[in-house]
Amino acid sequence: QTLVPRRLRSQPGRWRRWDWANDRPGGQEHVPPGGALIVEGCGAFAAGVPARAALRIWVDAPDALRRRRALDRDGGAYDPYWDMWDRQWRRYVHRTAPTARADVRLRRTGRSHGARPRPGRGSCARAFPRANVVA
Repeated sequence: QTLVPRRLRSQPGRWRRWDWANDRPGGQEHVPPGGALIVEGCGAFAAGVPARAALRIWVDAPDALRRRRALDRDGGAYDPYWDMWDRQWRRYVHRTAPTARADVRLRRTGRSHGARPRPGRGSCARAFPRANVVA
């Protein structure tokens, strides 16, 4: 209620970091009004109220790639939590069906290193709502 709704009213927004190492709320961040706002994470579709100008992008990836990237990112510190997080994520996806609300759905196949836009596809969300792009 303090970030997306306030930004929709052209007011400064704020959000609180999470201190994962100490399992408690971290510092508060302030976001000035105006400009694009990217809200990322597996629960980002639930952030605030629906915005008319929002572009919701869902990224699918094979389970093995998803796991490897998540565990590599944290240098092994959160490996013991993977199974719990994965169960929670799967329940979230089953309960909220975020893919049905996505304007653009990217499928990461694992065949290349990094998702790169293909020529002529940069504006697919405007030209083709509910577009599927394979990267």
